[in-house]
Amino acid sequence: MKLIQMLTLCLALSLSLAAPSHHKEDHVQQDEPQGHQHELHHGANLDRCGGMEFDAIAVNEEGIPYFFKGDHLFKGFHDQAELSNETFPELDEHHHLGHVDAAFRMHSEDSPAHHDHQFFFLDTKVFSYYKHKLEKDYPKDISELFPGI
Repeated sequence: MKLIQMLTLCLALSLSLAAPSHHKEDHVQQDEPQGHQHELHHGANLDRCGGMEFDAIAVNEEGIPYFFKGDHLFKGFHDQAELSNETFPELDEHHHLGHVDAAFRMHSEDSPAHHDHQFFFLDTKVFSYYKHKLEKDYPKDISELFPGI
């Protein structure tokens, strides 16, 4: 099982590094702080095969990969795109539906308090979900949960 997970992670990483960037040099205005510039963020190509760029990829507790692209989410390899807030409504309540910067599922059977939790990073916030429900006291600042980052 760990071999399949590692191979999947390596494949996702190699595909993300091999994909050409579609950002232009003037993508972010110099006098604006780094972060989400919604009006400047590239539009998501909702044809999964039409481009190789994704904002984040994570596997849920059932092993189904979630592909985040813009403000949309693809579940698995065959479903149609849906707005991310259809599955995770709190992302819109707290973030006004931008794109997910990064995501991962904590797989640690030795730590049942964190096992099978999904973490989504949006701007300076981190959201923790367990069984598709936002955990109490989330979202939190990334620096609160991950000091030094």
